[in-house]
Amino acid sequence: MFETFITLIGDVTTKPVRHTSAPDGASLVEFGLAAKSRRHTRGDAWPEDETLSMRVLARRELGERVFASVSRGDPVIVHGSFHGRESPDPVTGRRRTVYEVEALHVGHDLSRGTAVFSRGDAGALTWPDDGPPELDRVVTGFGPAKVGSQA
Repeated sequence: MFETFITLIGDVTTKPVRHTSAPDGASLVEFGLAAKSRRHTRGDAWPEDETLSMRVLARRELGERVFASVSRGDPVIVHGSFHGRESPDPVTGRRRTVYEVEALHVGHDLSRGTAVFSRGDAGALTWPDDGPPELDRVVTGFGPAKVGSQA
């Protein structure tokens, strides 16, 4: 069977939620992502198209780092494997297909702001002694910097 990989650029729509797998204690973090595309039209207009909403899953160490670093509203870039799975609709009971991305990489979109990066150990998730990473994280500004600006 083949895997389909996808890269999404968008905004985090839900606060990341952490779940723990009972058998091995591995973390699973999930969050919502909304990606809007824009197309160039006549007259140099760039109207927004429909929004693609996707559930993103991050496992183990990546999940822990996403949980510590990503907040609702953050602009992010997600790369991972794209899956569709069928599940019953909680309201109607009819079967529906739910699409999700199992993330291999997650990062802040630096074309829309700035960030401060703290390198973690390859084998262990550690943070500086001065507190959790959300106190160190800085994400500011919206939109790309203008050429010649002092940003």
